[in-house]
Amino acid sequence: MHQNIACKCIRSSSSETSLVWREARCGKDFVIVAPDSVLRDTVYARRLAIALANLKISRRRVPDWLADTLYFHEGRLLWPCGKPFILGDNAIDESFGEEDSCWWFGAFRRFADRSMKQRPQARIVPRLRLLDAAFWIAYPDIARNFARKR
Repeated sequence: MHQNIACKCIRSSSSETSLVWREARCGKDFVIVAPDSVLRDTVYARRLAIALANLKISRRRVPDWLADTLYFHEGRLLWPCGKPFILGDNAIDESFGEEDSCWWFGAFRRFADRSMKQRPQARIVPRLRLLDAAFWIAYPDIARNFARKR
């Protein structure tokens, strides 16, 4: 399991946490990962699905893109409260399970063309967090649109 559960701000919906998260998502040497409440927002998650669909890589290549982007990032990953987000050696495998077919990426990408009827389930938040962080690292200009006002 992830060591990152210790940071209480990931489940926080306080205005202070969301303000810090919105104002300084990434800088020259850091990226702040999104809190659970943001990742479970249907509009935010759909925008993430649209960005994933626009990557134009196969669902089987997405884990490789995630690994390359997250593990070769030279900056720091932080929780909104400022604590380090520790990306373990098996973080991608633990988040996505042992699915060799990578079917989840294909299913998630379909939300680019249709709206979500319900909030993303809590069990997929670690997956969304890794995708979100990878976009903030690789394509910060695109990622800025995830949280724009509706």
